Amino acid sequence: MRVDLEGRWQGTLLRARTALARKSVPNEDQLEAHPFEGTPPPGALTAFPEGFRLRIPVGVGKVLTRADLEPIPLVATGEPVRVTLAWEPLTITAEATARSQGCLGDTIRVELPTRRTILAKVTGPGQARVDWSRP
Repeated sequence: MRVDLEGRWQGTLLRARTALARKSVPNEDQLEAHPFEGTPPPGALTAFPEGFRLRIPVGVGKVLTRADLEPIPLVATGEPVRVTLAWEPLTITAEATARSQGCLGDTIRVELPTRRTILAKVTGPGQARVDWSRP
């Protein structure tokens, strides 16, 4: 990537080689790096970020932008979730039920077997964590 003194941008942008369906995660064969010079579209991508999928259908030749993407949900409402409660050096793991959906790093509500609802951070598919610090 290079920006000259007049503010023109030079580099490569990611564009669709084939038509892509909504909610799909494109592979390398479906995308291509395209040389670009000028002012790129806002949020234009130079690489496809991990943990995201397409929010809308994308046509052939379209330059991909952040607005075309959405994070992939790893926990859905009503699904079982393994919650790890960490209070160093103690770690407790419990099975719970998700009361909200979430993607990697999101804070969701989970209901423990005792019917108590707590907030936990999504760490993976069907997994969440609560870090308690000492007072």
